Amino acid sequence: MNEFIFVGYLIQEPYWQSWPKRAGYRVASIEREFHPEFNKPQWKTVQGIENPTEFLTEFPHLDALSLEPHRCQSVLHKQSPGWVVSGYALPQSVVKRRTITSTDHTSSLLEFAYAMKMQRDNDHVKLLGYEVVDEDDLFLSILNNCGFTVEQVCSMAGPLNENSLFSSPKDAQRFKAEIKTDPRHPGIIPDHNRGVIVQVWGFVRLGPWEDSSRKAP
Repeated sequence: MNEFIFVGYLIQEPYWQSWPKRAGYRVASIEREFHPEFNKPQWKTVQGIENPTEFLTEFPHLDALSLEPHRCQSVLHKQSPGWVVSGYALPQSVVKRRTITSTDHTSSLLEFAYAMKMQRDNDHVKLLGYEVVDEDDLFLSILNNCGFTVEQVCSMAGPLNENSLFSSPKDAQRFKAEIKTDPRHPGIIPDHNRGVIVQVWGFVRLGPWEDSSRKAP
């Protein structure tokens, strides 16, 4: 199992409380919409290396940002306003090889090279679990938004924890292998069959209307 490298933070809508096929779960998916003000490449330099991603390289203190609680397109966010801070880590192999190319196709760079130089803050976020996302779109959750029921996930790989994530990276690896085929349609290659395991970090006892900045000790 690859070691994970922390790639940064996102300011996102609260954990989903009523997500389809996840009744009773508090879904801490990376696919939750994040604040539009930060939905852009950051380009902040980390030890001389620019960050071309949406991930924030320093822990954002929400109480100092005064963010409008409803500024989001998500229907679930209208029901549970406010913002939470989540952290994410990717497998070392992904961080070291994933590239992005300029629009004119004349140059490319390592997308997460900055993460290898980044020093993580004393942020108080806890490991919530492991999610499997699409290799071509790291913000598309195969685990939580490709139609798999809890029962199917359990039979394919293992149980989900309260955050609708795998508690074990080995279970996430099994799920990543199993999505090469769709048990609902044997013989048909699924659209999203190449997964990347993401380590998800957050605040454990966060309520749907609470800002995560107020929960840090």
